[in-house]
Amino acid sequence: MLYVLRICDYASGMNKKPQIILVMGDIVIFMFFAFTGRETHAPGDVNLIVNALPTLLTFLIVWLTIATVGRVYRSDVMFNPRSALLRTLITWIIAAPIAIVIRAILLSRTAIPWQFVAVTLGLVGMLLLLWHGGTAWLLAKRKMA
Repeated sequence: MLYVLRICDYASGMNKKPQIILVMGDIVIFMFFAFTGRETHAPGDVNLIVNALPTLLTFLIVWLTIATVGRVYRSDVMFNPRSALLRTLITWIIAAPIAIVIRAILLSRTAIPWQFVAVTLGLVGMLLLLWHGGTAWLLAKRKMA
């Protein structure tokens, strides 16, 4: 995560608080996804955190890497709702399939259920779009005030 924050916009001299908040929100989204998914499929798992880690870390690392390369955390994107939505969508369309395949390999899965793909693409994609779009809208509104 520190790597992501370092290469985002340090040269601009901008306050890094919005970037940190955006990254933290992304982490919360992926934690929600991994822990809820694990609890749904293995209710009462005493090792919930450990068993959810392969999914959480895979998706989080792939997302943060692709989002950094895709400039999702740059100030000119974060303060522009249209740019934020577009970059988030494109980044998710690239990152999700990569993370799904890596997760399948890590868990030695020979098949990837279409239901998992649909829920992952739809749910996490929607949450990321709401989060990034909403944050950009608020930041743009605050910047104009």
